[in-house]
Amino acid sequence: MLTPQETLSALNTRYAVKKFDTTKTLSEEHINLLQEVLRLTPSSFGFEPWKFVFVTDPNVKQKLFEFSPKNSQVVDAPLLIVLCAKDYVGGQDVQDLVERTSRMRQIEVEKLSGFKKGLRNYTWARNLNAWFLGIPELIFGTKVFRQWETKQVYVALGNLLSVCAHHNIDAAPMEGFNQSAYNLILGEKIEGYRPVALCAVGYRSDSDKFASMAKVRKAKEEVIVEI
Repeated sequence: MLTPQETLSALNTRYAVKKFDTTKTLSEEHINLLQEVLRLTPSSFGFEPWKFVFVTDPNVKQKLFEFSPKNSQVVDAPLLIVLCAKDYVGGQDVQDLVERTSRMRQIEVEKLSGFKKGLRNYTWARNLNAWFLGIPELIFGTKVFRQWETKQVYVALGNLLSVCAHHNIDAAPMEGFNQSAYNLILGEKIEGYRPVALCAVGYRSDSDKFASMAKVRKAKEEVIVEI
C-alpha cells in the first residue's frame, strides 16, 4: 500500500506529456491494468455510459492524427485511448443494469423492482428535461443528451491519470480533435457512442522540456475550504 507521501510524490511528478519516447512500449500487464482501471471506474447509478477504445495500430493512429491538430502525442505514444460517451441512456440501459445486478449479486430480479423504478424515473425525468430545456442547444447543434454521459467519462479519465502516475506511466489527456472524423474512422466499433476525450499513454522523452518545469497550482488555501 502506498504511503500518503508516495501518493503525493506520484501526483507531483505527473504532467501532461508533450513529447513521448517513441522507442518505448507498454507491457501487456500495464495495458491490462489500464483497461481494468477504466472498467472499474465508478459511474452514476452504475450505468457505465461509456466505451474506451485502445488504439495501438500505427496505421489507425496515423488516420486519427490527421484529425488531431498539433497533437503529435496521438502517433508518438505507444497507446492512444479514445474515451467515448454513450449517445443516449434510456429504458434498455435500465433493464440491462437491473439484470446485471441480479446476476452478479445473485438477487432475484423481482426483488429489484424498487431499484428499477427509481432508475426509470431518473432517466425519464432527465431525458424529458433535456428535450424541453435543451431545445435552444439542440437548435444550435449541441446534443444535450450526452452532457451527463460526458461528465461520467471525465471521471474515468481522472481515474486513469491517477493510476498512471502511481505506476510511473506517463500520459497526455487531450481534447481539440475532430470528434465526427474520429467517429467515422472508428466506425461500428463505437456505434451508439461518440469520442469526447483522448489520452495518449507511454513514457516521456528525455528531451521533453516540460518534464522539468515546476507544477503550477493554486495554494491549498485558495481551493480548500474547511468547515
